[in-house]
Amino acid sequence: MLSQSSSLRRCATCQRWQGWRRPLPGQPDSIEYDPEQDRGLCQGGPWDGDSRSVRNACGRWMLWEQLTPVDIFKL
Repeated sequence: MLSQSSSLRRCATCQRWQGWRRPLPGQPDSIEYDPEQDRGLCQGGPWDGDSRSVRNACGRWMLWEQLTPVDIFKL
């Protein structure tokens, strides 16, 4: 399993991304994902209906509701 922080604002931590992921235990602002399943559909974003990688980003990113917002000023 690999992990990714929501502070990066990538598809894997976006509410619109429909790939496999789960919140990372002990890090409420991060997810873990299987590198073998690193793509998911965008639903409602600029790439609606398109397959997107966990590392893709866009200007309409929305924090996945299962994550806790990170305070970027404390990083």
